[in-house]
Amino acid sequence: MTTEELKQRLDVDLKEAMKSKDQKKTGAIRLVKASVITAEKNSPDGIDWIKVLQSEVKKRQQAADAYKLGAAEEREAQELYEKDVIEAYLPKKQAEDETNTILGRIKADLSLSSQKDMGRLIKEFQTRYPGMQDGATVSRLAKALLT
Repeated sequence: MTTEELKQRLDVDLKEAMKSKDQKKTGAIRLVKASVITAEKNSPDGIDWIKVLQSEVKKRQQAADAYKLGAAEEREAQELYEKDVIEAYLPKKQAEDETNTILGRIKADLSLSSQKDMGRLIKEFQTRYPGMQDGATVSRLAKALLT
């Protein structure tokens, strides 16, 4: 999906949320749309919308964790709701066994064999399969594969 397709989907979803008078969802979609538009303005060469949305998901999780520590359950719930809305626009995550299989293929294709090659393996995976798995999982699986 391109950035323009994402923005069109956000517009359609925003209209639906407004028609159904779902204020919570309307607000969350507006936040997503604003983050994409802001990223575009700050990067005239184009943006990787997957990275923009992943960053927003991470921000929401961090905020929810902070609210949990402060015993602000309503704010925590709001942040987690927004996180779920944002994640709905991201590509679906792969199962770990799929990721491990793909990493094995990439390792063989590039003839990688040692821990020193871990960065190259992770970068190649993320280039070929953007947003399909979180970085921590890819890192953990790559490390296991190269030891």
